[in-house]
Amino acid sequence: MGKKQTYKELEKRIKELETKALESKQSEEALKELQRYTHGLIEINLDALVTISAEGKITDINHATELITGISREEIIGTDFSNYFTEAETANRGYQQVFRDGYVRDYPLEIKHRDGRIIPVFYNASVYKNAQGRVTGVFAAARDMTEIKRAEEQIKEYSQKLEEMVKEKTRALYDSEKSRDKIDGILKSIADGLIVTDIYNRIVLMNRAAEDMLDVHFSEVIDRPIDVAIKDETLRNLFKTSLEEREPGYQFDFELPGENSKDPRIIRARTSEIKDTAGNQTGIITIIHDVTLERKVDRMKTEFISAAAHQLRTPLTSLQGFSEILMTRDNIKKEQQKEFISHINKQSVNLANIINDLLDISRIESGMEFTLHKVSCDINEIIRKTVKYFQVAEPERQFDIILPKEPLELVADKDKIGQVLENILGNAVKYSPEGGSICLTAKRIADFGLQNSELEGHEKEFALRTPQSAIEISVADQGIGMSSDQVEKIFDKFYRVDVSNRAVPGTGLGMSIVKNYVEAHGGKVWVESELGKGTVVKFVLQI
Repeated sequence: MGKKQTYKELEKRIKELETKALESKQSEEALKELQRYTHGLIEINLDALVTISAEGKITDINHATELITGISREEIIGTDFSNYFTEAETANRGYQQVFRDGYVRDYPLEIKHRDGRIIPVFYNASVYKNAQGRVTGVFAAARDMTEIKRAEEQIKEYSQKLEEMVKEKTRALYDSEKSRDKIDGILKSIADGLIVTDIYNRIVLMNRAAEDMLDVHFSEVIDRPIDVAIKDETLRNLFKTSLEEREPGYQFDFELPGENSKDPRIIRARTSEIKDTAGNQTGIITIIHDVTLERKVDRMKTEFISAAAHQLRTPLTSLQGFSEILMTRDNIKKEQQKEFISHINKQSVNLANIINDLLDISRIESGMEFTLHKVSCDINEIIRKTVKYFQVAEPERQFDIILPKEPLELVADKDKIGQVLENILGNAVKYSPEGGSICLTAKRIADFGLQNSELEGHEKEFALRTPQSAIEISVADQGIGMSSDQVEKIFDKFYRVDVSNRAVPGTGLGMSIVKNYVEAHGGKVWVESELGKGTVVKFVLQI
């Protein structure tokens, strides 16, 4: 009897072991599947993903990191992470901030590509821990700001896999817990907002970016309807409508408060379905992306085209009208012919100036570096040559030139400085009454850091002891003058001072070009004006 009991116990023990072996095999398969998903997500991600040890050494990277640096995985792993940035100290400060705060968001850095290119990126990073809760390193994601739209599509494409991993593959053994922490690090590092809701529109997942955008905490709204998470009624209704539609790829835009009430942030939300292995819908992922900058750029392009077309239309209309009169009428007197030809010539000059301004500002705005051909020159000669042109073109005006007897020599681009003077004098002529006086002065000054009024205390005393020689040029008119608000906008593109009683030709680009050319020489330009009493434009160039 005792022996039979022993056999039964052995048989029971064998079944228990078989059950445990089966469970272990299933857990191992689940773990392998989760690891395959994790590896696939990391490798295909367009953001450069890096894991860094507590000692600052790179322990793993994805393929995007190889592309953004031009360096292979074998060469990178084991090296100091700060070696790949233009400013190693800035990178190290960000790394220390992650350990101090637990994460960083939108940390600006520049990556050095092997071929010499400099790639601007925003870094998002967070710490990751081992099973005992001790911080063992940092997980970082770098977003190439030149390909932000591609990154948005990447996030949308893999959001479903991300949700499936988080919901279905997080109950494995010790290693699967570790993988879950890594995925959680990815979620925190993604710059776009991510919200996951179930088929009843209850929130099951929300990353830190979405929390910041919607001003809520995930812990407070988990498993609660989306209505609870969104405070603004209009935005809440948009979300409810989009989720109820349940159409893949549904998107809508909404506004969030910006730094000030006049400039709200424009956010685009896009939804996609989550399906289980049987193809049944189990929820919806909503990606929230800030498109404020994109909309601003689009608006600037539209304004540029509109302003350019408006400015070109005026001289072209005059050219067409006067030339048509000369072509179709035979009874025009010589005096009238001369007058019409003079108008055609004047409008041709205006048209050429407009086109030159548009080309200059387009070159500057597109980031194309204009070359300064610097030579040793006398600023007095440039001034006399420029003023002589205006004296011939505007004989009814008085030009007073006050220059020192000795030459004012400096190293500069003569053509660019000449254009600066032409633009400033052109404005003085356009906004001054006929017969008004325009005074141009140039002098050598002891330049304390280009008149830097922000220097205080010992810094100012040091600057006074070590002055730098510079040249100050000023153009003063007796024109209509400007208010303080107008002075603040004078260097803005396409800005023109409103003159109600007459039309003033020009693009509103002249002073913007002046500022760019002066600052390219390491100088400074500013305006002093009083409404109804005239304007003084001054700029300083170091010798």
